[in-house]
Amino acid sequence: MKKLRPVMIVDEGQKASSFLARDTIFGLNPSFVIELTATPITGVSNTLVQIGGLDLLDEGMIKLDMNVTTKASDDWRDTIREAIAKLDALAKEAETHHSNTSVYIRPICLIQAERTGKDQRGGGFVHSEDVREVLIKEFGRSPSEIAVKSSSLDEIGDTDLLSKDCPIRFIITKQALQEGWDCSFAYILAILTNPKARLAITQLVGRILRQPYAVKTKNKALDESYVVCRRSSTRNLIDEIRNGLKDEGLGDLEGHVHSELSGDAAAKSAMIEIGYRDRFKHLANNIFLPRFVIDDSPKPRNLDYEMDLLAGVRWNEFDLAWVQTHNLTTFNAADIDESISLADNPVEGVKRTTLSKRIVYLEPEPEFMTRQLADIVPNPWESFRIANGALEILLKGHERHQVGANLNRFLDTLRERLFKFRDAQAKTVFKDLLDSKRLCFYLIRDHDGELRSTKLIPKDGIRRLEHSSVEPIQASLFEIEDRDQYNDFERSVALCLDKQAKLLWWYRNIARAGYWVQGWREHRVYPDFLAQENPEPVDEHGRVLVLETKGGHLQGNLDTEYKESLFEICTRLGEVREWSELELGFPGQKFEFKIVKETGWEDQIDELLRR
Repeated sequence: MKKLRPVMIVDEGQKASSFLARDTIFGLNPSFVIELTATPITGVSNTLVQIGGLDLLDEGMIKLDMNVTTKASDDWRDTIREAIAKLDALAKEAETHHSNTSVYIRPICLIQAERTGKDQRGGGFVHSEDVREVLIKEFGRSPSEIAVKSSSLDEIGDTDLLSKDCPIRFIITKQALQEGWDCSFAYILAILTNPKARLAITQLVGRILRQPYAVKTKNKALDESYVVCRRSSTRNLIDEIRNGLKDEGLGDLEGHVHSELSGDAAAKSAMIEIGYRDRFKHLANNIFLPRFVIDDSPKPRNLDYEMDLLAGVRWNEFDLAWVQTHNLTTFNAADIDESISLADNPVEGVKRTTLSKRIVYLEPEPEFMTRQLADIVPNPWESFRIANGALEILLKGHERHQVGANLNRFLDTLRERLFKFRDAQAKTVFKDLLDSKRLCFYLIRDHDGELRSTKLIPKDGIRRLEHSSVEPIQASLFEIEDRDQYNDFERSVALCLDKQAKLLWWYRNIARAGYWVQGWREHRVYPDFLAQENPEPVDEHGRVLVLETKGGHLQGNLDTEYKESLFEICTRLGEVREWSELELGFPGQKFEFKIVKETGWEDQIDELLRR
């Protein structure tokens, strides 16, 4: 290669900007390097040709304007309903266009769910299967119109989405379509999550920009794109999309992003934005909270579960010895054909006659098993090795049909053991990083995970959280708290915190949007409450309390035990840290993390405040 002095073309060039990547490229002695990127890196890329968004628009390559609708309703089904109405309207326009021009367009709606994994359903998150179920059962859509695209389930595969024979009109995803995927029939993006990550939104928005056949239809509805978002500020969402388009090299398109009123415009206009109480306004954007970060040069970065922890799991240490003693049932599932008729004896009523019985079992193949483990073991080679090894052991001691009949039950056991192994290994990596001082518990300032300084509440008819009709709350950062946003236990804890003279302020954290802590498990921990003690003396900084509430039915489960263990580490590190080392001017600031269990919770808070 060096002798040939090749011309090298690097797509997505911004991803090849590290020293290692550059050394690799130039180590091949290229005569010329052509970099294709929407975001050239200053000081690294030598920009020779720049094509802006307006150039693409003039060439008929993208669908603009982009129309953004936000739903005031908290129910994600309302967002789906709005998206379906838009899709059906576009479908009619496409049918008319087809009859007039013979140009076929089948509008598709992309739906961003919060969860897609096989075992991640529940817990208050919107799962891809929840969306599928609602589309079929509540909105009467055909199952053939719906496909899920995720890291563990790909129902699109090699399907030609542009074919007239393809029935797909809804594609449900979480992140799998952010990069490297384009379908010009995608017109609508329905966001069912709390869209806080600007990059994720921007990349998904990019999936609906491409114009079918790169030719304008002259039909306004078919030449534009649409975003429907659940539970978000229209202004904030549009700002995020506009800023994201700038980052993607399409900043000149920001004037083509518009909001439109949804069907519940009256409800949306009834929302008002409030900020902190007057005596706490000086704290807006000035409350610093600790986070686990990797102490990388030139500055610390947030701990990343996949990159920093999951990558360190030693899957070759997963022991399959237990498979040898795993019991398989001798029961064989069967398809049964029966004939039912009236019985000769009127007392019996009906007579059932078995016509045929066919033994049914899954074919025990390692490829099938590998796919079922993909969401736990991200490396397909390791996943295949584990699946194949387990299958070989099973087939040595059992008949093939018996293994197949028990395969689903065995996979459940295998998945459970792999989950525990992964968590144990990730915890070991986590602690090793702490011991080596590479993982630190720092006060770090970024916009992801800060306490929100404003929030939306209903303008009229709000049920305020208060002690009584004559005794409002006094110490919450916000003047108004919506009672309906708390369960019974959380309301009791909030009112208790508000009564504590020792506390300066308390704050109800926003689930999956506010302050979070990344531990050795995949999902971040979003504590329920934060509070700060009155400083003594007054020119110091009072202890900050981070509280997670657990109802009685959740006490003692694995999630609670994990959070208790993580919070113990956070408290230990948060007690001894001299934050002034980071030039934040907070010497002596302490943080204490606590799980508040429903049983005896008042005593737990009293004990915490006596320390």
